[in-house]
Amino acid sequence: MMSDMTDRLKKDSFYRLPEEIRIEVTDWIRRNFDRTTNYCIRDTAYNLKHLLQKDTEIYLTTFEFCDAMENCGYYAMQVDPEDFIFTAKYRRNTTNK
Repeated sequence: MMSDMTDRLKKDSFYRLPEEIRIEVTDWIRRNFDRTTNYCIRDTAYNLKHLLQKDTEIYLTTFEFCDAMENCGYYAMQVDPEDFIFTAKYRRNTTNK
C-alpha cells in the first residue's frame, strides 16, 4: 500500500506540467541553488515555491516543487505531512532572474 505522500507526489507530479513550465522552473532552480551535503532546515519547499512564484509567476504545489527539486538532483526530506527540506542552499540576494 502506498503512503499518502507517495500518492500526492504522483498526483502533483512535476512531469504533468507543460514542457515550457518545466524548463523555466528547472532553469530557475539551477540559477538559484547551491548543492550542500546537509539538509538546509531554514528553507522549506513551501517557502521556496513562493520565491519561485514571485520571480517567475509560476505557481506549483509543494509536491510539484519537491518533484522539480529532486529532478534537478537535490535530495528531499519530509519534515511534516505537507513540507520538505532539501540538500540545497538558496542563494539569497541574487539577481539571477
